[in-house]
Amino acid sequence: MNSGPTSGILWKPGEDAAKAESRASPEERAKMLEEERRHFPIPPSPATVWKYYKAPFFEDLLQSGELFLCQVSRFTDKAEARMNDFQLAAMEGMYKDNPEMPVALRAFHESIRQRAWVTCFSLADFEAAHMWKRFCDDSEGVAIRTTFQHLKLALPESGPLASEAYPACVRYEQTPYMPWRIGYLLFQKLTCYSDERELRLCVCRPEDQFHADKCTIESIRLPVNLRRLIHRIYVHPAAPDSYFQRVRSLTAKHLPDREKRVRWSTLRK
Repeated sequence: MNSGPTSGILWKPGEDAAKAESRASPEERAKMLEEERRHFPIPPSPATVWKYYKAPFFEDLLQSGELFLCQVSRFTDKAEARMNDFQLAAMEGMYKDNPEMPVALRAFHESIRQRAWVTCFSLADFEAAHMWKRFCDDSEGVAIRTTFQHLKLALPESGPLASEAYPACVRYEQTPYMPWRIGYLLFQKLTCYSDERELRLCVCRPEDQFHADKCTIESIRLPVNLRRLIHRIYVHPAAPDSYFQRVRSLTAKHLPDREKRVRWSTLRK
């Protein structure tokens, strides 16, 4: 897992970032770290993390041992990784004498949306009814419970994605503030989504298909250690007994030592 965007540029290779950081004084490094915690905050290691899955996607996770990261530009929420109204107004005011600059910046942000891939988790002590409703079907689906520490430990330790996958908390705000950081908008959402308390795992590669009008890589699959990732599996509160048994069977087949950790949702009536 990437130790963090120490350069302030989310996609900069870890080795290059380490070289840049090594040239900084202790005071400069402390300031850089403080800035990263402000712009890309992470939860404490013991924080409880949830991931809600529709039935087919949960089965895919067990079968493949991979997290599916979707291209940001393909999200149904068209505000994803785009400037909010306050940021747009501030930018247009700043460049009122240079109208070509806002056009260029918006085009650049669109390029980043096509070259960033994300999968989403939720921070909460307990499962939430609105999350079942929002991310699962009416009577099928599961919620995986883990911790932030175990999520980090489950990520690949080697390979190209090991230095590129970066987790951070989403900021829910509508302010004109926007630093010049490539990954900043990837961890920003409208306040109407704040009840999701999202922890986002992101891979950003601005250089991919750089000269193409659109990046055609619609998804990235990230190998994970399922035994480290999965602490409990909670079955949809409205699911029939047959689906509960199916989840147990699938878990026994692909992850035998986690079969006994399959539970009914605590919201089941």
